Amino acid sequence: MTQVRDRGTQGDGVEHQDRVRQTPGRTAAPGWIRRLWGYLLRHKLDMALAVSAAVAGSACQTVVPLVTRQIVDNVIITRSSPLLPWLVLLLALAAATFGFSYLRRYRGGRVALNVQYDLRNDMQSHLQSMDAAHLDTMPTGQLVARANSDTALVQGLLAFLPMMSGNVLMLLLSMAVMLYLSPLLAIISLVMAPALLAVSYRMRWRIFPATWDAQQREGEVAQIVDEAVNGVRVVKAFGQEQHEIGRMERAAGTLYGSQMRATRLQARYQPLLQAVPSLGQVAVLAASWSCTTRSRWARSWRFPPMWPSSWRPPASSPVC
Repeated sequence: MTQVRDRGTQGDGVEHQDRVRQTPGRTAAPGWIRRLWGYLLRHKLDMALAVSAAVAGSACQTVVPLVTRQIVDNVIITRSSPLLPWLVLLLALAAATFGFSYLRRYRGGRVALNVQYDLRNDMQSHLQSMDAAHLDTMPTGQLVARANSDTALVQGLLAFLPMMSGNVLMLLLSMAVMLYLSPLLAIISLVMAPALLAVSYRMRWRIFPATWDAQQREGEVAQIVDEAVNGVRVVKAFGQEQHEIGRMERAAGTLYGSQMRATRLQARYQPLLQAVPSLGQVAVLAASWSCTTRSRWARSWRFPPMWPSSWRPPASSPVC
C-alpha cells in the first residue's frame, strides 16, 4: 500500500493542507536499479557492444600467460617449438586487447553520457509539470547541486559498469588458469580476496556518510548563493551585505571541513586497498622462489659412490 496525497480545504478555501490516505491495490514504486535499467534499455546496442568488448578483452588478457608459458617451456628450455608463431599470437592478442579496450571505453562512455542526458531531460520535464506551490517549497540550491552531483555519479557508475563486468570475468578466468598452472600460488592469491573485501566494506561504511554530508553542504552553499543573487536588491536596500558575506563564509567553511573529512578517510583506506594486493604479490613471489630453489637443489644433488646406483632422486620437484 502506498500513500496518496490529496488536497483538502479549510474555512474559506484559502488555507490548504496535505492529507495522507492509504489506498489498497497499489504496487510499490520501482527501486533505483529497475529505473536505471529502464534508461539503459533505451541504448541496447551501445550497452551490448560495451559489455561484449569488455568480456572479449578480458579473455584475451587471460590467454597471454598461457602463451608465455608455452614460449618459456617449449621454445627457450626444450627448444621443441619455433618462436615466430607464438610471437605473432602475442602481437595479435595485444592488438585485439587494444581494439576491445577502445570499443569498451567509447561505447561505455557513450551509454553513460546518453543516460545522463535522459535523466536531466526527464528531471526538467518533471519540474516543469509541477505547480508553483510545490516549486516554492523546494530549496533551489539543493535541487541544483543534487541534480549535478547525482547525475555525475550515475554517469560514472555506468561508465565503470562494462569494465567491472570484464574484470569479474577476467578474475574467474585468471583463477582457472592459475589453478591449472600452479594450485599453490592460486590458493595464496585467493587468501587476499577476503582481506580486500573487508577493507572495501569498511571503507564504504565510513566514507559514504562523509560524502553524503559533503553533498548536503554543497547544496547549502548553492542555496545561499542563489538567495543572494535573486535578492540582491533587497540585501543592498537594507544594508545586509556583510551579513550575507558572513553566511557565505560560514557555509563555505563547513563545506571545506566536510570535504576534508572525506579526504582524510580516503587517505586512510586507499593505501590499504593498494597494499593488500602488493602483499599478495610478495607472497606469490616468495612461494615461487621457494619452489624454484627446491627444484634446482633437487636437480643438482649428487649421491656418494657407496649408494646403490639403481636409486635415483625424484625426477620432478614438488608441485607449486
